[in-house]
Amino acid sequence: MRETMNHAMSSPVRYAPKTRYVPQTRYLPTTRAAARRLVLALAAAVVCAAAPHPAHAQHVAVIVNGTPITTYDIDQRIKFDTLASHKPPARQDVIQELIDEKLKVQVGKRYNLEVT
Repeated sequence: MRETMNHAMSSPVRYAPKTRYVPQTRYLPTTRAAARRLVLALAAAVVCAAAPHPAHAQHVAVIVNGTPITTYDIDQRIKFDTLASHKPPARQDVIQELIDEKLKVQVGKRYNLEVT
């Protein structure tokens, strides 16, 4: 009787069936984490879109005491003068006008003058 009890109490060792090893993969992000990432990505896109981009290639045409006057500035002033007087001004006249304005602004800053 003892032998049968011992034999009945001892259960045969059973091994799990052989399975193929599958490496653990990352779990999909939770909905909250995915929403947070989406919001951050959209915020980054808005910041990048709001950053100033040069509309035209701006080449420095003249430097007045360290302050540049670009070809874009000259072209815009020509367009403005053309709209104001209905005739295009000479490019050299526009450049001279911009130089004079830059000099006036620099002198005004030097003497702490304010335009009112």
